[in-house]
Amino acid sequence: MAHIELDIIEKWDCCICLNKIEEEKIVNCLQCNSKICIECFEKIDKKIKIINNELNTSYNCPICRFEMNIELIDINNIKKYNLIDYIKKYIINLNNNLLQSELNNTLLFNKNQYLLYYTQNFYNIIKLLYIIDKGLFFVIGMTIYFITK
Repeated sequence: MAHIELDIIEKWDCCICLNKIEEEKIVNCLQCNSKICIECFEKIDKKIKIINNELNTSYNCPICRFEMNIELIDINNIKKYNLIDYIKKYIINLNNNLLQSELNNTLLFNKNQYLLYYTQNFYNIIKLLYIIDKGLFFVIGMTIYFITK
């Protein structure tokens, strides 16, 4: 009698969409052992964090809300969890924030230059009025001096 070995690939149900998922496309929660498919995992809110000088992305399990961390240094994690698009969006967002910050700095610098220019001109106008005032008093004083003599 021949022995027949069957390769049984265990399929799990995704706890979000309830579709069947294969073992290599599963994201496991370490707390409640819930299974999430990669497609649903891509839609979960994630954050970038630095933990022990390592770059990680963290997310909360949709069932138990346990915070899970995935190391982004390991290229295998990036491929396994399909994080390439997420990292690209994150880098684009950082770049846009940097550009916005540079624009704000440029606007503030221009406003500062504008105020500095008008402040200096205001000082010069006040100085000119002071000189005119002293000149008028001198002319009036000299006029009065020569009239009364």
